Amino acid sequence: MIGPDDVLTYSQIAYDWDLWKTYVDPDANMTEEEFDAMSIEERVAAMTYMWGVECCEGEGEKEFDAMSIEEAETILKLRENDD
Repeated sequence: MIGPDDVLTYSQIAYDWDLWKTYVDPDANMTEEEFDAMSIEERVAAMTYMWGVECCEGEGEKEFDAMSIEEAETILKLRENDD
């Protein structure tokens, strides 16, 4: 269970639709189907692009944490080209 004082990584949010709705898309601009159609990497890229590079401390970092802005832009452009 995640509490109000817990610090979440981009990857944790990217894996969980409920966290995504709460922290990334509180205005409900994205459907669950659109969320499911994105890869974890694309979701992390979207957060990196919106909020900047994640600062990782402690245990539990996932493979996509601390993605650079340039990497995020590349991933998002590739997604645009696929659509």
